Amino acid sequence: MKIAIKLILLIDDDAAANFLHRSILSKVCPAATVVTSENGATALEYLEALKRGEDALPELILLDINMPVMNGWAFLENYGRQEVSSSGTELYLMLTTPLTETDQARASSYKVITGFIKKPLSIATAVEKFS
Repeated sequence: MKIAIKLILLIDDDAAANFLHRSILSKVCPAATVVTSENGATALEYLEALKRGEDALPELILLDINMPVMNGWAFLENYGRQEVSSSGTELYLMLTTPLTETDQARASSYKVITGFIKKPLSIATAVEKFS
């Protein structure tokens, strides 16, 4: 990603991972604001509120798959149906385990996915992908 990142949305229910990832992202993208959401439903509400307010949408979304309330797959289903998905936002899936063949096929059906990142996010990966 070679654009200036001003807003990052981190969607993950793991508080410890959010703390670590926020710290890394703040170092790699010091001008960016990092907003966290604990599930896909609150993330979609946040994105819709930004859009209604005509505020800039995040340049980067990091999405966990396994979450309560609305998991990453359900978020992707809903995100793909909304106008917010055409914003040029880079969306990466955060993976704790390797994708199964079924999950790989499912993930490849979503055109909004930019790539995959193994959790936990490292400084080296963040530098490679986002700076």
